[in-house]
This record gives sequence, structure tokens and C-alpha cells, in this order.
Amino acid sequence: MFLLIIHSSLYSQYYITGELQNDQGEKLQRVRIVVHSTGLIYYTGVQGDFGIISSRLYDSLTFTLDNYETVTSFVKATDYLKITLKMLPNAVKQKKNLKNHLVSYVKNPKIDFNSDWTVADETYSSLVENPFIQAEYSPLTSFAANTNRASYSNIRRFLNMSAMVPPDAVRIEEMLNNFSFNYKEPAEGKLFNFSSELSDCPWNNQHQLLLLNFSARKLDFTEVVPSNLVFLIDASGSMDLPNKLPLLKSGFRLLIKNLRNIDTVSIVTYGDMVHILVDGISGDQKDTLTKAIEELQADGPTPGEAGLRLAYEVVRRRFIKNGNNRIILASDGDFNVGSSTENELQTLIEQQSKTGIYLTCLGLGMGNYKDSKLSILAQKGNGNFYYIDNEHEAEKTLVTEFTQTIYAVADHVQIDVQFHSPPVFEYRLLGYNNKRTALEDSSSRLEGGEIGSGHSIIALFELSKLSDSLNNDRFVANIKINYHLPGQPEILHADFDVPNNPLLFENADTDLQRAASIAMFGIKLRETPYSKEINWKDIEDLAYHSFSDKDFLDDDYLNMIDKAVKVYSHKNSRYKKKPKN
Repeated sequence: MFLLIIHSSLYSQYYITGELQNDQGEKLQRVRIVVHSTGLIYYTGVQGDFGIISSRLYDSLTFTLDNYETVTSFVKATDYLKITLKMLPNAVKQKKNLKNHLVSYVKNPKIDFNSDWTVADETYSSLVENPFIQAEYSPLTSFAANTNRASYSNIRRFLNMSAMVPPDAVRIEEMLNNFSFNYKEPAEGKLFNFSSELSDCPWNNQHQLLLLNFSARKLDFTEVVPSNLVFLIDASGSMDLPNKLPLLKSGFRLLIKNLRNIDTVSIVTYGDMVHILVDGISGDQKDTLTKAIEELQADGPTPGEAGLRLAYEVVRRRFIKNGNNRIILASDGDFNVGSSTENELQTLIEQQSKTGIYLTCLGLGMGNYKDSKLSILAQKGNGNFYYIDNEHEAEKTLVTEFTQTIYAVADHVQIDVQFHSPPVFEYRLLGYNNKRTALEDSSSRLEGGEIGSGHSIIALFELSKLSDSLNNDRFVANIKINYHLPGQPEILHADFDVPNNPLLFENADTDLQRAASIAMFGIKLRETPYSKEINWKDIEDLAYHSFSDKDFLDDDYLNMIDKAVKVYSHKNSRYKKKPKN
């Protein structure tokens, strides 16, 4: 989660946020917003959301959209605005006629413009795109580092179905996490290695692109502390599909092969009943663990809350001081019995995370997949979030990158970036977007993430600089990493400088070109106003230049782009609005 941190200066700085809908409750995108104090023009995003940097606490805005009445409203920047536009009488009749001719395709997603993005009964948290921020007035920005990558494999799943991707399922930071970017071992005694690169921006030649790369220390697996693991498995009726429980069994069989005799493993399931299937046996009893997994059958409701409570009870009972105490929750996220709302589940998980227990979430399936729930559970549980769409992804998560997935080298990791003005005029963080609910909640706070062994964290900023005559500063920013060692209360820090040494994009390191390609792909999939500067040909050209079809991961990415080009060239015939209840 990204939070804008406002600092006092000669001028006050505010952030006007809100959303627009029509009188039927449908979110309105591309609404034209005129700010009266400056005359500047903005537009709402795909969820009807907008965010405007302002120097005034009070202002007035005018909202216009074809076929709707124009509205002018006096606003206060600290209030979250909810504006309703009424459709003109002739437009109401036209819309009714159009609705009668809409055609839905079973294999294509149904998108709900009324709240969070929805595909069938899947849900995704509504995100607000990070805006450009003036460095002079707000030089410091912070974001919570994590190694989540659920978004990437979920995007692949949609494109493999020849379906468009819900924009809020696209999280650029998680797409970047899918790849290894020039990992560099930290110096002796250091937890992080830091590197940066600055070049011109491939989609806007007036801007620059800044890449930050944080490489975490690798653990020696032979010296890793004992683990106390609880596999919390959703065995409810909703998991009775080939891409759910059978795929999950395949993944856990692979994970079991990596367990050691010093590890303690329990299995808790929930479905027709909530019970402990295996209670605290050694990791070397692989046949027993594998047999228990193989015998799982999907049936009954989804008492997720009860399953979580029992899993925490089991992991607490066998808690290993200074060990790796972790619940691995595998589910489609459909918690339909008990405390099923996100806020109640957040409270439950957050309370337990303070005891030093991690929660890693593995999402599966389609149709009723609840991305919005699982991502929050992992965040509140000091853990990470993955989506498994095939056996290769299961192997990558639970075997190839086992130590990154299961063993943390740091938690509560928060990264502060302090920009210098000059030379930086404005900056925009790509990815790490705010949830709309976080902007509404004044009590929201930045919660750091968990970083696994040997993981590289990538962050990208789009910058605009002041005139060249003022660009002689040695540095564009200072970086501070704030973190805890696992199980330790002390806050530690690591500080780095970001040199002001820009390169031409074609001369930049391959890592920056690869990261830029992924960011362009994500921006285009989100279809925000920023995507207007990017076309599919530029995405294809850069991807084929910086990725190799001889590498499996690279080839997979290139195939995703090829499929996206085909899908989005026919997008106007594929979307339909979900009827209101």
C-alpha cells in the first residue's frame, strides 16, 4: 500500500479524492473535472475515482460527461467526495435501447462497474492510481515492500481464457516480483544491497524513469531455523474443481519434499467440518503427510473464520521461539460462513500477527475467487500472497523459490524515498496503488511487508525534472529502508543515495528495460488515463528486445503479451455490466 505523506512547507499541499456515479449507482469513468482555482482539467479513472493535488483546502470543481447533467460542487480537500450525475432524458432512452441489444459471452468476464471489479463472483479491491506529486511540496513518499506476485499469474489466467483482465486485478509491483532482476549479494554484515538506474522514459520523452532495486540477503538453507508450519486447506464444496483442490494437492506434494526433520507440520482443513487432520509431526514423515493430502475431498460450506482460528490455536500450541512459525492458507478465498467481511477478518489476523506468526496465502481457482480478501489477509498476517494457476506456478512458489516463499529475512519492511527538488519537479510511483477504502479511512497507516530470502524488490518511478540548468545536483533522492528482523521488536534502518546520472533508454541496463516493459504492459492493461501514452506495438517491440523466448519465464511473458494484443483488439464486444441487485 502506498500512502502520500504531506509535509509542512511555505505552501500547504492537499489531495482531493472522490468518485463519481450516476443515479443508478454505476461508476462513471472519463468524467471531465475542471478545478476552478487553477483551470486545470482532470478525468476520473475506470472506477470513477479521481485524485487531484491542490494547494487549497477549499475549492470548487465542475464535472461534465456527455449525456449527463453538468454539476459544480464546492469541495473540502480533506473530505472524500461522492458525486452523482443525472443522465439526460434522451440518454436514458438510448441506454435502455442499447441494453436490449447487449450480448454476453460465457467465456468472457462480466465486469461490475458499481463497486469492486467482478468476474462472475470474483472480487478485486478497487484501487486509486498514484498521481504525479510535486517534489517541492511533498518530497517524501513511502510504500510497503512485499514479495507478492499473485497478480501476474492471475493476469495469465485471464489471457489464457482469451478474456480481458479486470483493471484492479493488475498490480504492477506484483508483476515485477515475478522476475529476478540482477540479484546482487549484500556486502558482509548487510541485509540489503541497493542499486538504481535513471534513464529517459520510453512512453514519454519529456520524462525520466527511475528504477530502484533492493536485493535481500540469502539464507543458508542448512542453517535455517526450525519451522512450525500449519497447512490450512480449504476443502469446501467450492474447491471441487480441477484447478482448485487437485492443483492444490499437487502443490503441497511438492512442498512436502522440501521439509526437514527439524520442521514440525500440522494440517487443518475446513469444509463440511473444521478439524485437525495432522497434528505436529516431523517434516521427515513425508509419506504420512502426502497420504493425508491425497485423501482430501471437497465438500460442504466454507467456514473460513473457524478454520483460521483453529490454525492459529495449533501454531500457538507448538510455537518455536526464534523459529519460523507460519500458517499457509490455500483457498479460493470464498469465506462464506462466520466473520466473512474483510474488516472482521483483518482484525482477527492482525491480532494474531503481533505474536510473531506469519500468514502466507495461496489463491486458486476462478468464478468465485476472492482476490480482495486473500490479499488483505496476507498483508495483515505479515505474509505474502501468491496465485497458483497451473502446476508450474505451484512448483515455482513451493519448490524453486521455497526459501523466498517460506523464510523471511525481514518483516514490516517500509521504504521511504525522499526526492530532491531540484532536480526533481514531479514524481509518480508505478504500482503500489492505494485501495480506495484506505483513502476514505483517515486512520489508515502504512504497514510494512515481509521480504523472503534472496528476493529482489523493484520499484519504478516516473519523474519530470526541472530545467537542465538546475539538473547538476549529484543525487535525485535518498532512500531509507525501515525493517525488523523476524521476531525482533527493534526497528532497523538502511540508507542509500540515488545518483543523478541519467542514461539514454537504449543504453540503460537490460533490467531497467525489462522492468519498463512490464510496467508498460501493466499500465495498458489497467486502461487508466496514463495508458493513452502507450500503444501495444511499443509494448511488443520493447518486450521482444529485452526478453528471450529461449527462457521459460521470458517466453511465458511474451506469450501473454501476444494474447493480450488479440484480446484487447476486440475489447468493445466483450464487456457487459453486471445487473444491479
